[in-house]
Amino acid sequence: DVIESKVIREINNTKNKYASTCLAIRPDRSSFATADYGGESWIYLWETKTGNLIGSFKGHKNDVTSLDFSPNGNFLVSCAKDNTIRLWDANSKKTIKVLKGHTDNVNCVKFSPDGQYIASCSDDETIRIWSFQDCFKDEKK
Repeated sequence: DVIESKVIREINNTKNKYASTCLAIRPDRSSFATADYGGESWIYLWETKTGNLIGSFKGHKNDVTSLDFSPNGNFLVSCAKDNTIRLWDANSKKTIKVLKGHTDNVNCVKFSPDGQYIASCSDDETIRIWSFQDCFKDEKK
């Protein structure tokens, strides 16, 4: 059986001329992120209640393919056809870390339910598991 549901809000993404192709809802449901495809590789943050655009993230060099919020909602992870994964501070909208290692388009990225890991898969035929805590380690030795 198909159960019909009422649409409670429709948001017209007139910010750009490109289609939104992925989204992630913040765990507290206060906001959600979308990304465009075939455009300028922006990620947009929207307020759920009003549908207002409340921020944007820029950093990827090619189409963003997947988004996910950390379980506490403080971080956003994204991946793209630029072979990278970006960890963002969801509040300041600044990049914390760029994860490199895939050699082809990264198709999907997800936080583990406990927030300790980030998993990614790519057209390079690999699945990678990244330590969330390692993203905060200083690489300068």
